[in-house]
Amino acid sequence: MITDEERSRSCYIFPIMPLSRAKFLAALLTKLPTKLLGDALIAVTVALASGALFNLLRPTPLPWVAKRAPELHVPCPEERGEAAAASPTEPLLRRPEEGTLLIDARSAEEFSRWHLPEAKNLPYDFLEPIDQEQLRALGAFGARQLFVYGDGGDPDSGRALADELAGKGLRNVRYVEGGAPALEEHP
Repeated sequence: MITDEERSRSCYIFPIMPLSRAKFLAALLTKLPTKLLGDALIAVTVALASGALFNLLRPTPLPWVAKRAPELHVPCPEERGEAAAASPTEPLLRRPEEGTLLIDARSAEEFSRWHLPEAKNLPYDFLEPIDQEQLRALGAFGARQLFVYGDGGDPDSGRALADELAGKGLRNVRYVEGGAPALEEHP
């Protein structure tokens, strides 16, 4: 039987095997790293072997070394500007003054269902940046203010288009908070 005094001076690896603190630390420092290293080596070997086996069983195995650099499937986003927000109740949206251009960033189908009377449709694709021809066409309007509205989703196509236009150098670009749904709610 172990007395309380022995218990206070020793450490237990298992409840029935008391060790002195010095022996416990020596065992921990010598055997534990070797054991952990061995276990890690086994785990890495099993992972590599199973990965190689599954790769060989594939109908078209993946190459071990890439022959060329991977293709970029999604274009890197260009630097965007910051367009200011506009309320859907903004009077210029219903009665635009000369020099105000309204842009609907939704698809042509959504545009045909409903749009502000003076709006021009410029469908925005999150993966395709605006090209120079579209920028020149916007510049040809000679607008002093640009209001952009989109689908009102998250992310909003109108806000994304407005930010991109602002980043390309257009000034006084604003997006309508809530997009087309908010405009329809506030006639």
